[in-house]
Amino acid sequence: MRTTIDLPDSLLRQAKARAALEGLTLKELITGYVVQGLQQGAVQAEARPRQRSTPPMIAKGATGKPIPALSADELAELEIREDLEKYERSTRR
Repeated sequence: MRTTIDLPDSLLRQAKARAALEGLTLKELITGYVVQGLQQGAVQAEARPRQRSTPPMIAKGATGKPIPALSADELAELEIREDLEKYERSTRR
């Protein structure tokens, strides 16, 4: 596949010189560098485990105490309790 890239003149001269010293065409040299860069990026991504950020803290509640963030399970449990309380209130009438 053919593509066009713009390189600074000094970088292109260095690449041509390196290709000549290594007995490669400019295309072979640049292709090799691209492959090498992509492989390094893949290795680094695999070696570096993804880290989750800590949940945010809500500054302060009505009590003046910090309110910790809740997990998804804790939020689901609160929603279920709230729904049940609303249902019970609506059926008492």
